[in-house]
Amino acid sequence: MFQISEKYHSRDPGIPLPPHIYEIAENSYQALLRENQSQCHVISGESGSGKTESCKLIVQHLLRDAGSEETQLSAKINQVGHSIYHNF
Repeated sequence: MFQISEKYHSRDPGIPLPPHIYEIAENSYQALLRENQSQCHVISGESGSGKTESCKLIVQHLLRDAGSEETQLSAKINQVGHSIYHNF
C-alpha cells in the first residue's frame, strides 16, 4: 500500500493517475497546505461497505504526508470509529 500512496503523493500533475482513495487524501492535504483551512471527508455507506477501511487509508496517507511515525493507528481509528458510529 505504501507504494501506491507514494505514487499519489509524488505524482507529476501533468500525468493522470486512476481515481483512488489516496488521491482524495492527497487533494485534501494539498488544500490544507494551500488554503491553511481545515479539511473534512464525509464517508458514508451501508454496513460492510468499507467505511472504516477507507478512513484508515485516508488517515494513513495523511500521516505519511505529514511525516508522522504514528503506530497502532488501526486500534485508535477503531476506538474513535466505534464511538462515532454509536452516536448516530
